[in-house]
Amino acid sequence: GPLAVLVNRFSASASEIFAAAIQDYGRGVVVGQQTFGKGSVQNLFSLDRYKRADSPGFGQLTLTIAKYYRVTGGSTQNRGVNPDIELASAIDPEQIGESSQKTAMPWDQISPTNFKAGDSGLSDELPALNRSHITRAANDKAYQELLGEIDAFKEARARKSVSLNLALRKAERDKHKKPVDEDNSDLSPEVPADPTDSDADPEFSLVHGQLMTADTDGEEEEPDVILDEAAQIVIDMIYLGSQKPWKASAAKATVNN
Repeated sequence: GPLAVLVNRFSASASEIFAAAIQDYGRGVVVGQQTFGKGSVQNLFSLDRYKRADSPGFGQLTLTIAKYYRVTGGSTQNRGVNPDIELASAIDPEQIGESSQKTAMPWDQISPTNFKAGDSGLSDELPALNRSHITRAANDKAYQELLGEIDAFKEARARKSVSLNLALRKAERDKHKKPVDEDNSDLSPEVPADPTDSDADPEFSLVHGQLMTADTDGEEEEPDVILDEAAQIVIDMIYLGSQKPWKASAAKATVNN
């Protein structure tokens, strides 16, 4: 069935290797933010072996012994994995990640392996998936509020001083407070439009509502805007797959499950 891997700047090491493999073999789409860029391999080297002592205390060295390369030949070191569909994030890549470190190992490339990507057709579907995401994000109130919160966070992070005036500080706090609507229904993710612009299938529409609103515990949960959008992208993939005869049965089986 359709597959999406959700990543951000804190996705490092093994999670990057997995995301890169899914992307390189065309098995699914990577959504989110550029990953950390930790493509090196380390071994711990104990110094206690060289001097006898009643208790260990000489520490250890962390030695870099290898670097990981994708089947395409490019390393995940420093550059990480760039998403196929980029989502909003408050994480600053200039402060987090291998590329933010002055002494980090550089990115490089070797010869690719003799691999064959799966015939999933995702490369042809990516433009439609991106268009659908951009349209949905522009009209989604929760997503737009998230963008506003990220802008406010960046503004606060860029400030080099704060006022000691109590009234002014309270005014600044209230300015960036998230507004609480009396009717929270506006924040519920809406059923996305079919990215192929064809008539929506009622079966899929029903699944949309159940997928985004059902709660097994019976308690109302705080919406996770990024997670919800990632789920909507997978639903878009189901729509696109349902338009192709050789994918229709697999897409409907995924929905029913």
